[in-house]
Amino acid sequence: MIILRASIIGLLFAVLLSVANHLTAPEIINNKQAFSERKIAEMVDGRDFIATDEGYTIYESGKPYGYVISTKTPDGYNGNIDLIIAHDLERRVLAVEVIDHRETPGLGDAIEHDWINTFRGRQANTTVWHLSPEGDFDSITGATITSRAMVQAVAKVIRP
Repeated sequence: MIILRASIIGLLFAVLLSVANHLTAPEIINNKQAFSERKIAEMVDGRDFIATDEGYTIYESGKPYGYVISTKTPDGYNGNIDLIIAHDLERRVLAVEVIDHRETPGLGDAIEHDWINTFRGRQANTTVWHLSPEGDFDSITGATITSRAMVQAVAKVIRP
């Protein structure tokens, strides 16, 4: 009898959690989209942008100026790193933003701070897309795997 009661209570809570997940899923998706669009607005410095199948096209004075692409690298130390990368038509990086990651607090999460600005202004063909000493990017102390994953992810989008 005790086992049956515990099973019924467990089943009831499982159903309640499933219903709650189903009801909140659309709102979660909308919030993630709104968050991404706020980040993109910051990245494109007041320029207009319009969603496309591949990401967003950036416009300046009504003419195409560049693109914003979302990407994900599975090569972070603790898993996926979700990024948004903005670049102009000459494939020069305008901005890079981390949307989500599971990197180690205090080490790998430094990708959210000043280090990420080292991508700004880098061009596809004039940048060596590796960590130093072979490449143009310093690694974050204690987070070489995360640094390498970020450089490779941005390079994959920027290089033709």
